[in-house]
Formats: sequence, C-alpha cells, structure tokens
Amino acid sequence: MKVKSIKTVEVKEIGAINLNNIEAVNGNLLVHIPISHANEGLEELVNKLYKDFLEKHPDVDEEEICVDVNVQYTFGGWITGINSDFILDIYLWQESNEDVVEDYDDIPLYLGEEGTRTVKKLIWDALGKMLLNI
Repeated sequence: MKVKSIKTVEVKEIGAINLNNIEAVNGNLLVHIPISHANEGLEELVNKLYKDFLEKHPDVDEEEICVDVNVQYTFGGWITGINSDFILDIYLWQESNEDVVEDYDDIPLYLGEEGTRTVKKLIWDALGKMLLNI
C-alpha cells in the first residue's frame, strides 16, 4: 500500500510540515512528519545541534553537514519521562561519509492547543486517505 503525501500546513510553533510516513511499532502507530521549513525556535535548536556536532566531529567541514528533522507523534502513550505526544528526532551527518552521524532524539515538542489540533487533523486526514482511500 502506498502512502501519499498530503498538503503542507503551517504550524506556527514549528514551521511547515508534510506527512511522509506512518508505521506500526510495538502496538503504536508512529507518524513521522518531516519539517520542510523551520521557525525561529526550531532553527535555534538546530544551530545548537550543529555546534554540538562540530565539537564531536571537528574534522567535518560545516558545509558538509546534512540535517533531517522529524516530528514524531505516538498514538496511545508518551515516551517515559516526556510529557508530550510530540517528539523531535533530529539527525545530523556528514554528506561525504554517512557513518559520521549524530542522532538527537526524544526531544519533547509542545505545540500548544492550536498547533496540536492542526497536526492531529493532518494525521487524521492522511490516515483516511491511506487506509480508506477517502
């Protein structure tokens, strides 16, 4: 079954997102929502992670660093110690050597009422398209 991407939505707290992938893991549905445009707060976080990456890998040229940011929504529970349904998973790696990678995961994301509603509606619409072709 093919999952179709749906329209991009603007969520003020994080930026523009696209639904990309849905998977079932350990009895939960995980929805990975890549962010295609970051707002100031997320951009600031990614910049801090760039600095951390460069400290851990000082031989890597800054222009060779790639980044992938995903919002993860887990139906049916929170990750232990994180009081949010939304989690950021951020990966940084060296373009010419994918073995040089850092995974910054389980970063809690609090979207607020409006942002949470928007993202949940996006997920609901995508699930309807994927599962029921509506």
